[in-house]
Amino acid sequence: MMKNSDFVIRLDLGRVVVDVTLGDWSRTGCPDDPDYAIRAFWQSPDKQAVDIGRQLPEVRLQRMVDDDRLLLATLAEARRSWQSMFRSIRGSEASIRWLLQTFPVWIATDTDSFHFSYIIERWPILTDAERAFVSYELGATKSEPGFFEAVIDASTLVAECLVLIDDRAVNCERAVSLGMQAIEFQDWPQAQADLASITVVGSDASLKAQNSTSC
Repeated sequence: MMKNSDFVIRLDLGRVVVDVTLGDWSRTGCPDDPDYAIRAFWQSPDKQAVDIGRQLPEVRLQRMVDDDRLLLATLAEARRSWQSMFRSIRGSEASIRWLLQTFPVWIATDTDSFHFSYIIERWPILTDAERAFVSYELGATKSEPGFFEAVIDASTLVAECLVLIDDRAVNCERAVSLGMQAIEFQDWPQAQADLASITVVGSDASLKAQNSTSC
């Protein structure tokens, strides 16, 4: 099948490719107070620090081991627990296969190095993506300055030809503010239907620079 190279898809991972079962993780690790585990380790400032590469993931895992309220005795236990929160989204693998066969796909995700390597290992179909832009490598999340600018700079296409698929409105809004197109993900039938309606507004705006690829 010939790919449609008029566009490049920027594909989010969490809650698009894989579900994030925070409730299961927190109830297993902290059965007496699952909400505490979410507040202390998912909503904490050091999660942001790890996600943008300013803190090693091992530091956060050691905090889990040292926290008497969590049932995690070793770093290995903490890592297995932290990674176990991911589950397949129903229908996602077939949809991602179609996406990879139809368009050039670049991964665009906010996560730490442990989570990213685990997801790629467990869902090897993602290795067919052409590139990956990950917050811990870029030093910024998608809602912050720097992430999408790096994505746009790396492309030979103008921003309008770059299409983000993401479940978070704030990320979609940030992408659109820089001239990209965005699909706020609800489920795969909706995302595929929205992709079918994607167009380029400017007739001559597709060339980023002389001899670059147009959309």
